Amino acid sequence: MTTRINLRTGRRAALALLATLLTARLHAESPCANLRGDIRKWYPIEIVSNKPIVQVRINDSKPNPFMLDTGSGPALIDPPLARSLGFQPASESSGFFGVGSAQSSLVLLKPKGCQEMAGASVAGVQFMAYDLSMISKVEGVPIRGTVGSEFLRQSVIVIDYANQRVRVLDPSYEYHGDGIVLPVTIDRQIFTTARIHKSSGEVVEGKFYLDTGTRNAVSLNSPFVRDNHLLEGETAIPLATLGVGMGGESLASVYRIREIEIGSLRLDNVVATASHDEKGVLADPKVAGIIGGDLLRKFTVILDVPHQRVILEKGPQSESPFGYDASGLFLLADGPKLDHIKILRVIAGSPAEDAGLAKDDVIVSIDGTPARNLESVRGLLRREQRTYLLRIRRAGKSFTTSIHTEDLFARPSAAHKM
Repeated sequence: MTTRINLRTGRRAALALLATLLTARLHAESPCANLRGDIRKWYPIEIVSNKPIVQVRINDSKPNPFMLDTGSGPALIDPPLARSLGFQPASESSGFFGVGSAQSSLVLLKPKGCQEMAGASVAGVQFMAYDLSMISKVEGVPIRGTVGSEFLRQSVIVIDYANQRVRVLDPSYEYHGDGIVLPVTIDRQIFTTARIHKSSGEVVEGKFYLDTGTRNAVSLNSPFVRDNHLLEGETAIPLATLGVGMGGESLASVYRIREIEIGSLRLDNVVATASHDEKGVLADPKVAGIIGGDLLRKFTVILDVPHQRVILEKGPQSESPFGYDASGLFLLADGPKLDHIKILRVIAGSPAEDAGLAKDDVIVSIDGTPARNLESVRGLLRREQRTYLLRIRRAGKSFTTSIHTEDLFARPSAAHKM
């Protein structure tokens, strides 16, 4: 007797069985089975531009570098990675979503997915696609996404900046240490109230984001600066690049705040940027500004969103003074491997201008050592009273020049009374 097999029906049945087996396997192995991390275990991270870069898995993918970003409401993901993981676009929206004055677009993705970090996971995360290639250039390392508010509100996250490590604790975690507990409110992002002491003696108060995804210690929104005349009588660098965000390059004046109070925390001579943005996050009149990474990294930070608190534990850097770039350069990483160090902006009257450096120049080497790592180059150029020999490539030609770094706030050609 001859048995006839319907190949089409057989293929469908086989595929259905395979899908059932895969679904069962994924369900059994899914890191989204629960949220609990190992309270005893630390996971390594990288601190780049004062920002925590963590390894994240999406739907059991291989680990990818994501930014742990308390300022990111949605969980962002780079479009090429989103496509490779099978996400599909659902809708698109445009607006002034981040730092910078230009519009940007976000694409809502479907279906929702699982986000795993440091041994813990969150199911049903809504991802949004956004081109992170410029952000990668600003940080000098590939950034494939962000860990945003959905993960934060279901976890207690401990960031040990000094030792470059992180752990994720169960929301039931109870704190028994002696850290500084900041008064915060949660509305997708984390907000706190800070008081700024002006040189005149006046004290002004405002609502600030706590943002691990911002490099600067304090970033002041343009309406808050204007309304409170914060730059009047201050010695400031009139025009510098604050950073490059979702809205493109963001410009600011830079100065030192005499004193800032955040709850019981008091800090002196904090480097702050006074934004020039007219659109986006730093132009929001309802918010005073951002408390960012250069301040937070002085502590071990416990982000306890479930209990609406942030705890700062003092560490080896807590008493160190706030520094700033001593060259007058804002740099990017360029090229497919992010190993070409390119100049985005030169501050007027700075050592970099004296050295004849210009926008789009590429720093090939410093004192004969190839310049390939953005974080390392930035670190060198923050050191004051150093002289470096730079090899520069400009429009296909090379030349050498020397730069002598200085405290820009003490240099009359770079900073003056406003």
